[in-house]
Amino acid sequence: MNRALFLGAAALLAAACNSTQTVVAGGQLVSPTGLAVTTAGDRDLVFIANQGQDNLRALQICNHPLLADAGVDPADTCPTKEDFQFVPGPIRVFPANIETGNRPL
Repeated sequence: MNRALFLGAAALLAAACNSTQTVVAGGQLVSPTGLAVTTAGDRDLVFIANQGQDNLRALQICNHPLLADAGVDPADTCPTKEDFQFVPGPIRVFPANIETGNRPL
């Protein structure tokens, strides 16, 4: 009985200590209410109004064309790791907030 309990606890501990990282969306949106899109050179920005926290978040989307062989241009200034990512804030693990006066409606 004790051996089975020990082996079960060891299996749970081993499963909890793996190297796989869970990716969590960084948007942290509460009641998104509006969208606006603009172009900024090599990327598009989608601004999302966040009614629950009185701010805007910006999602960047690279708009570079692929080469004829379906490769990416080496001179491209919008790397794929920034594609479909929120614009980072001063602390790079959190998305930037654009504060608004009153809740955007």
